[in-house]
Amino acid sequence: MLDTYLVDEAFYVGYSLGARVGWEVVQDIAPRIPRAVLGGVPDGIPLARLDIGQVRALIADGTPVTDPVTQNYIRLADRVSGNDLRSLLAIAEGMRASRTEDPDPAHAPQQPVLFATGSLDAVIEGSKALAAACPQGRFLEIPARHHFNAPGSRVFRAEAIAFLRDGLTA
Repeated sequence: MLDTYLVDEAFYVGYSLGARVGWEVVQDIAPRIPRAVLGGVPDGIPLARLDIGQVRALIADGTPVTDPVTQNYIRLADRVSGNDLRSLLAIAEGMRASRTEDPDPAHAPQQPVLFATGSLDAVIEGSKALAAACPQGRFLEIPARHHFNAPGSRVFRAEAIAFLRDGLTA
């Protein structure tokens, strides 16, 4: 996308699955991503419990999904106008083929990264560990927030903007 729009470098902001993808992006094209905010970074392979075969059948011919976990993912995707099941499927397949199951602290991004996770989020300890593994990592605990309401926090938005703004003056 950066090449398509002739952008040399950009900041990256991702939350949950977007943060997990971001962990890979900020390493794969590190010189072009000088600073990133990764919120609620999940461990393991995101979407690992998604039944890929059932999603393929739904896309291909409308076969109803019977797996409850996959139904939940589809409901979540349907909540946002413009979400595309083909994209969800591609992300799931790509994450399963990624180089590691978990974000590997031994291969942490070298650029400044703000890790932000709600104090009530089950992934908080993993997120703290990833921040500690990054030479220029910083951790922000978002008070009284869980995985699904942390991105809407004023604290999260203000700290993320300030962190990125610091990259403009550096």
